[in-house]
Amino acid sequence: MDTLVFTGLATSQCVETTARDASDRGYSVIMVEDACADYSERLHRMSLYVSSSVCGGDIRTSTGILPG
Repeated sequence: MDTLVFTGLATSQCVETTARDASDRGYSVIMVEDACADYSERLHRMSLYVSSSVCGGDIRTSTGILPG
């Protein structure tokens, strides 16, 4: 296993913190933007942006993850 897919609540807190830790440990990070939520849309979007730049995370939608 070398890639982790992240979903959850509080994108800017729990999800982002766990994604950063995973990235620090050498895992590839995929954030599922429509399967995460935050206290506001602005915080959610900012956290996704940070995750993509700091963690090298790939931002996808659930349809981009699930087999079609």
